[in-house]
Amino acid sequence: MRAEIDDVIGSRPVSLADRDKMPFTDAVLTETLRAGNIAPFALPHTASYDVNWNGYLIPKGATIWPCLDSVMNDDDMFTDPEHFKPERFLDSEGKRLGNEKSVISFSLGRRVCLGESLARMEMFLFLVTIIQRFELKPSPTHRIPSLHGVVGTAHAPRPYHLCAIERT
Repeated sequence: MRAEIDDVIGSRPVSLADRDKMPFTDAVLTETLRAGNIAPFALPHTASYDVNWNGYLIPKGATIWPCLDSVMNDDDMFTDPEHFKPERFLDSEGKRLGNEKSVISFSLGRRVCLGESLARMEMFLFLVTIIQRFELKPSPTHRIPSLHGVVGTAHAPRPYHLCAIERT
């Protein structure tokens, strides 16, 4: 990713126009949203009538909490979902496959987060600027934390220490 950032942007400030020229960086962001999904559940829904689904009765009035985590970690949708693999969103030539809509971190349909486009743009700008300006390394005096964070109404990473070394 750093090589792509250095090749496309160099030392100038990043712009949103650069995103189309940076498929691997975009794939890293998409995989981060999939693997590091902070919202395990979407907004609740209420069944407006009795529904039989896969042999289960969902009665009228029942509250349904869509589990986004089950989708993001479904091995029918994502091969080896427990591994961080940005290349799952790229073809053999490194171009976007167009399958990033399968990542539903912001939910989908009528209840999709209205801030999704803005969030994705800001994530791109922040990530590229940080990688462009700093080398990130684990702290030499602290252990690298588990990738399994704390699960609750939101997923949160366990506390960790990181060294940000300015690039010259």
